[in-house]
Amino acid sequence: MKGFVACAIASALKAQRRPLKAPLHLAFSYDEEIGCQGVRSMIDLLQKAPLRPAMCIVGEPTSLAVATGHKGKIALKARCIGREGHSALAPLALNALHLGCDFITALREIQNELMQNFAHDDDYDVPYTTVHAARITGGVALNIVPNMCEVDFEIRNVAEDDPERILTMIKARADQIVTAAKSQASEAAITFETNFSYPGLNTAGSAEVVRFVKSLTGANHTNKVAFGTEGGLFSNQLDIPTVVCGPGSMMQGHKPDEYVEVSEIQRCDDMLARLIDRLCDGLSASQVSGNTIAGCYLWIDRAIKIIIHLRRIIQPQTPQGGNWISFIPIHPQINQRKRHLVAHQKCGGMDRPLFPSRRDTRLDRLKQSLGKMRGRVDTKAV
Repeated sequence: MKGFVACAIASALKAQRRPLKAPLHLAFSYDEEIGCQGVRSMIDLLQKAPLRPAMCIVGEPTSLAVATGHKGKIALKARCIGREGHSALAPLALNALHLGCDFITALREIQNELMQNFAHDDDYDVPYTTVHAARITGGVALNIVPNMCEVDFEIRNVAEDDPERILTMIKARADQIVTAAKSQASEAAITFETNFSYPGLNTAGSAEVVRFVKSLTGANHTNKVAFGTEGGLFSNQLDIPTVVCGPGSMMQGHKPDEYVEVSEIQRCDDMLARLIDRLCDGLSASQVSGNTIAGCYLWIDRAIKIIIHLRRIIQPQTPQGGNWISFIPIHPQINQRKRHLVAHQKCGGMDRPLFPSRRDTRLDRLKQSLGKMRGRVDTKAV
């Protein structure tokens, strides 16, 4: 949500004038909607970096409720192979669309098994793992029996269910369909291709990150969200305690004229103001392990999505002389060698970007757009 971008940048501008005992970090990614693709290189960077987040707040829209989990997802394509022929002789061929329809029937049967016999998590609106067929394509003309059909489908699993086990069940049903079809056409087959996947998030309600963020929002309870985020990657690949919390509701997202209520923006401003206060005080040993500082990471994709992180230092490090803010944009058109463009603002003075480039102006344009959106954001101060 763009609203959280504006809130976070406005808070960063305020933070640079405060006596922080820990720095604030802003990072940008892309393509969260197609499998969290943009954040992958940042995950790799953090795995190799001497700095690691100790906590993570994903700023997706939850109406500022503290969400401790979301389902994992695998997006797949099933390719059904039949035998072409003239439609006047259709029984002598093997219609790949029929294979696809039989496969979708198998998916629906597996869905019933998941609903009845597999794990349930009542914190979700749909408390069990789902299998969803979204698109079926095939055929070139009415008088030709199609020899290929493709079915796009997905698995969204609760944390207690192993998605690989479910995929094995699906492939076993596909093998049964193919075995029966081979009596009609020896080339019959159903193959699978994984388009993308990301793990679910399942943070314990007793985790320190949950208590910490609840203290920022004033919330007394937690929930789990139906949509996916990058949070599962941070939790599973980097072992970072993670929650989801941001302004707005997904009920207003992914549709024409999506919006965020002004009152939600104001509440988000208040939450981030309390975060800055906490960073001025420093984090206690009970909140993070090891030597700690804190940071705010903004992950922004083409739909502009945000994540805030509190960072743990693997090697002891103390900010030198005051506050500092860093912006880390990642853009899909930037080649791999120049993907990470970093600009640090330390004690009021700008360092040079890690990889100087005319693409650096994209960040300036983003700041200008956000300044116009929020009005009070002073882009010259960034």
